[in-house]
Amino acid sequence: MSDKHLKDGLRRLPEYTPDGRVWENIDSELHLQTAIEQLPTYEPPETIWENISTELHAKPRVRRLWRRVAAVAAMFLLTIGTYWWTMSNDSIQEKIIYATETIDSGIFQEDWNTDEDGFQELAKLCSQKVFVCKQPSFQILKGEIDELNDAKASIEAAMKKYGKQAEFILQMKDIEQERSKVLKEMFAMI
Repeated sequence: MSDKHLKDGLRRLPEYTPDGRVWENIDSELHLQTAIEQLPTYEPPETIWENISTELHAKPRVRRLWRRVAAVAAMFLLTIGTYWWTMSNDSIQEKIIYATETIDSGIFQEDWNTDEDGFQELAKLCSQKVFVCKQPSFQILKGEIDELNDAKASIEAAMKKYGKQAEFILQMKDIEQERSKVLKEMFAMI
């Protein structure tokens, strides 16, 4: 049954005629093979085969091995010598030098309370112009002043506990500059 199906399938296949160049290529390949078959053969003389045989069975020569060994030994000795010289050189000594500086505490004057008069003046003006001081924008600025006052108090507490360190002084300077800026904005609103 399967032979019948196969033969029917083969009959139904379409026919295909290849291009003329295909046959030319096949023909040139066939001519090439016949040309190769017609090439003359060459038989080398017996002495060549004897030379090849003796080379195959000869002991391998140690070529320039001693030069390589000498180069490796020289590099090893140079490395060891350099290491020994750098480690045993007494003229190189390490020295640790340090200094301690003290700062006169009088240099840092506590001038961050000089604008307290401005805050007292603002409080007086707020008691007279209550309407302005009740506005939301003014209250936001007052909230900022309260936060800055809290930060100032915590820095002052740290200064009492740890001393007047430069970091604390810088933080206090930043807080005071921000307080002065907000105070000016509040005066501008009144």
